Amino acid sequence: MPDEDKSREALILEIETLRGRVAELEALQAGQDRLRGATPEFYLREMTETIGEVFWVFDWREQRVLYASPAYETIWGRSLEDLYRRYADWADSVYPDDREAARESFSRVLNTGGGEPREYRIVRPDGTTRWVADRAYAVRDGRGQVCRIVGVAKDITERKKAEASLHESETRLRAAVENLPFDFFMLDMDGRYVMQNCACRAHWGELIGRRPSDSNADPETLALWEENNRRAFAGEIVEGNVVLEPHGKRGHYHNIISPIRDGELICGILGVNIDVTAREQARQALREANEQLESRVEARTAELQSANERLKAEIARREQVEARLRQSEETYRTLVESMGQAIATVREDGVILFVNGTVARQFGATPETMVGKTLSDFFPQPFADQQVARVRDVIRTGEGNDLPTLAPVGGQLRWFETTFEPLKMGQTNAALIIARDVDDLAQARKQLETYREQMTRADRLASLGAMSAMVAHELTQPLTVLRLLLQNTLAALGGDGDPSTVAEDVESGLAEIAAMTDLIERFRGFARASSPRQKSEVELAAVADRVVELVSEQARRARVSISVDGLKKLPRFQARPKDMEQLLFALLVNAIQAADGQADRTISIRGQREDSHIEILFEDTCGGVDPQHVDQIFEPFFTTKADIGGTGLGLSVVQHILGRYEGTIRAHNRPGHGVTFEIVLPL
Repeated sequence: MPDEDKSREALILEIETLRGRVAELEALQAGQDRLRGATPEFYLREMTETIGEVFWVFDWREQRVLYASPAYETIWGRSLEDLYRRYADWADSVYPDDREAARESFSRVLNTGGGEPREYRIVRPDGTTRWVADRAYAVRDGRGQVCRIVGVAKDITERKKAEASLHESETRLRAAVENLPFDFFMLDMDGRYVMQNCACRAHWGELIGRRPSDSNADPETLALWEENNRRAFAGEIVEGNVVLEPHGKRGHYHNIISPIRDGELICGILGVNIDVTAREQARQALREANEQLESRVEARTAELQSANERLKAEIARREQVEARLRQSEETYRTLVESMGQAIATVREDGVILFVNGTVARQFGATPETMVGKTLSDFFPQPFADQQVARVRDVIRTGEGNDLPTLAPVGGQLRWFETTFEPLKMGQTNAALIIARDVDDLAQARKQLETYREQMTRADRLASLGAMSAMVAHELTQPLTVLRLLLQNTLAALGGDGDPSTVAEDVESGLAEIAAMTDLIERFRGFARASSPRQKSEVELAAVADRVVELVSEQARRARVSISVDGLKKLPRFQARPKDMEQLLFALLVNAIQAADGQADRTISIRGQREDSHIEILFEDTCGGVDPQHVDQIFEPFFTTKADIGGTGLGLSVVQHILGRYEGTIRAHNRPGHGVTFEIVLPL
């Protein structure tokens, strides 16, 4: 069968090489003839019987083999006598699937004159299969008719095995590269893409055979690529964090471009773009929060009284949490930047076919010593069985999956984000496994949630501190009445008053005491914290009534009237009652503090259900927000009301509480008039 992978130039080169070899042998034969006087036939036979290739001569007219060199018996495992006696032995030895092609290529020699290489399989008498490559040449008589066909054949079995092994290795490597969760690409010396994985195609489109300028990249990104590629083609390894916009979505990426060398010669470049946007955003948010925290806490420390003392204690604990968060974030950053993903290929029976160095280091081994062993050699049996079942599932369904996995590694349980993808390697069914250690990130998120809970508690305490004067004022009137009633009672009992009014005065005094007790209980209930996991069915209308009553005196002083509409029609939903109470309280206090007390203002709370969520509109006419401050109102510690006790935590706490329930809040500002907050809560 013709080797279609070879170019015409390579075929011509082989023919010329063969002819040169025959010429050399003929020259050697002629020289020896002159020295010894032996016949040319003697030396030609000696040559053909010594060389490992099979030289053969076929009589086309009589359809029989005239001659074949002894190497035939070595390669075919059949006798020359049988071949001479019966030409069909050759046809019978050809592998059944290759016979038709072998016959056709042999017949084409009549028209082409031969010289075309062909490859086919043969089956030896012992049942083994070998690959053979041969070339045939037509010999014509004086009339130009083909009378004989001559050729040379050789055993290429070992070469075919090597090619199959190389193909399998390339398939495995391509599958690993294709499933990398980040951009991977290669360019040739002409600046054209010769390889890109699935992630790269999703971000930048199909680029094979094209140049970077043919991609969908914006001009700024394209200029960065061309500069980095130029440096890599010059022999430099370019590495750094860059900002890219695949499909217009701006993100942070860790970019590495490296030259591909063949010895001292650079024959191309390869590169990766690893998305580190989440890490950069977390780092920036943490840095900004820390800067704001330090500057604003120092500015307000002197202004806070008893409640502020508790706030300072909360801040000290929060700073400790942030220090632990920074330490965990540094650990996570180091892991990501070192590209420490664990990659392995596992057969459906749990046998390990491939692991990278990251996996091997986790078990104190080398990749070579782990290959060929099973998962149960490195994991407890129950965990190993679970992973083998997952491997079999992705092989059976042909669909990959991504799951968080708690894995026993290095004597401890750690969380990993694991990706399982089906992989076909020749006749072997396997799965490609990519695991990313996210244990430190999970712990950091848990600590961040604790910090946010502490911030919510601090805002509640600060708000109560700011309302202490109002509480004192509300208690003054009933205490004054109670004092007068007691004076009247003492006078009556002393004979200076009407004894018949004593019982009435005592009842009135008890009523005033009950009113004071109710007021105190309202504030104690608001200050009481709840468990982070304590959820129950919440009726938002009842929560709103409690909060409105709590701030009613403060609203009256600021000349603010509060109305509630539609909340009683809303369905009950699962939430922490304290969360909903804190949310409404923060919004009410924020609006009341914005009122100047010089004119009548209103606050309207309206609610309605929309499909699978509820909408709450919180609208006030308390003056609105200065346009230059609108983008800052949800930032922690941002306030324009520090002189009247504003902490700058209220709206930040509201946004955090809604985030806990996958809710949202949007502010519609009307400068000089008021603000409408639109809240959406999923049911």
